[in-house]
Amino acid sequence: MARSFIIGTRGSKLSTIQTQQAADAITAVHPSFDYEIVYIKTEGDRKPEVPLSDISTDGIFTKDIEDELLTKKIDIAVHSLKDLPTIIHSDLAVSAVTRREDARDVLISNGDLRLDQLPRGARIGTESPRRMSQLRAYRDDFNIMGLRGNVDTRIRKLDNGEYDAIVIAAAGVIRLGAADRIAEYLPISMMVPAPGQGALAIQTRRGDVELNAMLKKVEHIQTRVATDEERAFLGSLGGGCVVPIGAYAEVKDGSVLLHGFVGNDSGKKIFRGKMAGAIGGARSIGNKLAQRLLAQGAYKILGGEIDYEPLRNKNILITSERRLAEALSLGFRELGSKPILFPTIKTMPLDDNYYLDSAIRCVSDYDWVVFTSGNGARFVLERMRELGCMICSPKVAAVGPATARALAEGRVKVDYVPRRYLTMEVVNGMGDVSGKRILLLRSNIADMSLPVALKKRGAIVSQVDAYKTIQVSGGYDKLQKIMCDSGISYIVFSSTSAVASFAKLFGAGSLAGIGSKIICIGPVTAIAVRDLGASSIVAQEHTAEGIIRAVLKDYIGD
Repeated sequence: MARSFIIGTRGSKLSTIQTQQAADAITAVHPSFDYEIVYIKTEGDRKPEVPLSDISTDGIFTKDIEDELLTKKIDIAVHSLKDLPTIIHSDLAVSAVTRREDARDVLISNGDLRLDQLPRGARIGTESPRRMSQLRAYRDDFNIMGLRGNVDTRIRKLDNGEYDAIVIAAAGVIRLGAADRIAEYLPISMMVPAPGQGALAIQTRRGDVELNAMLKKVEHIQTRVATDEERAFLGSLGGGCVVPIGAYAEVKDGSVLLHGFVGNDSGKKIFRGKMAGAIGGARSIGNKLAQRLLAQGAYKILGGEIDYEPLRNKNILITSERRLAEALSLGFRELGSKPILFPTIKTMPLDDNYYLDSAIRCVSDYDWVVFTSGNGARFVLERMRELGCMICSPKVAAVGPATARALAEGRVKVDYVPRRYLTMEVVNGMGDVSGKRILLLRSNIADMSLPVALKKRGAIVSQVDAYKTIQVSGGYDKLQKIMCDSGISYIVFSSTSAVASFAKLFGAGSLAGIGSKIICIGPVTAIAVRDLGASSIVAQEHTAEGIIRAVLKDYIGD
């Protein structure tokens, strides 16, 4: 071709090698391709000692090059795809993505030690929040230290003894001919790479039709499909270089398997997931996996990075008592919904504490004390404080994580928390109870399935009311108006007594034909709903957070 093209890139040794590889790929399919490479300093290059988290500009390694492209000082830009923002200028296009190098991260260490061989407190260098988060999640004893600079600089700092090990992209190390320095390739299951890592993006002006058509022949389809899904995942989360986000897609036999990761800086809260789908789904896999992790709670980590209101304008009727209702209301409002509080029960202290006080004073005579609700735990703990008593010798079972948390707040050691509130799961988890004295502290209207099952196992069971639950009287007209006028999408039940009270108010003591989806805090509550003629969705975790996740999962899907 008569035209000579100017290719712009960063001036580092790695960028030079990568750009030459891209130019060679073009020449391989267009032997007459004539070009010149020019080097452009980006903001990231001009501030080599400034931590990336302190540079707020998006595209710190690409924007200056893109500006040269927009002003027609260059014709082609070559970037590491992981550095390119998911949203680029409307006049620019990624015309081709070349065949990807190994996308994994690698460990380079003094003594060629693997990650699990490093000593406690080992100094590991990396500037990536994504790597920091996953390293801390893997081993919280590591001393993670910031490390800027090109690949050669990072390895030199390691060799000078400033670090015990560094974590870096495999692609850069391999392209620089330093693969012999790699001590370990970190598995995707432990260290999800950055979206687009290992791939090169060839960027042009959208209006340069002839050049774009020519570059299409350089495209590596599998790499493009994989990185499109990874970048769709990143784009759906609204994250950039300073947010711990990872994504890696594998393309095989016409399908895509996408791995995703979102974590906080400390590595204490991480969300991982994977999703498969057919090629050609309009990047739907990346978007769907992002929505799944957001629904699991990743939106709390991302904070201001994303406006996440998936339940916008959905009306959710909450029938729980005050404490739980407030937590649910706050959580649902954060997700854009309109919670409507309609408590159908109230929990109150007992009128007469004689039997409860007697049980508390003799609590050391029992082998097990079982709390079946957070309310029961709070009422008992308050009464114990008034009496100056404490639980000291018996084992304690807490049915549900909310109950366990309430007891922990009162400094009561919990020995057993069943995974689900199913009678036989509770009983089986307590082991051999034959001849054991067991104290059940519960509501005045609690069902009898648990004490009956324990007695069948030979336990000596004492049931004592810790508080009373009363049904809210009246409210039929108000409930009918809410159901007719508000367009209720979901109704939340957190106890069998709330179900019974609601059904009574709803009319005819039935939930058949209610028209709204029902969310239950646990399987026992779901059985009560089923017995009244309706189906329900059961929260996997019997807490406010579990209920919210159940609604999100139902609305967004898997």
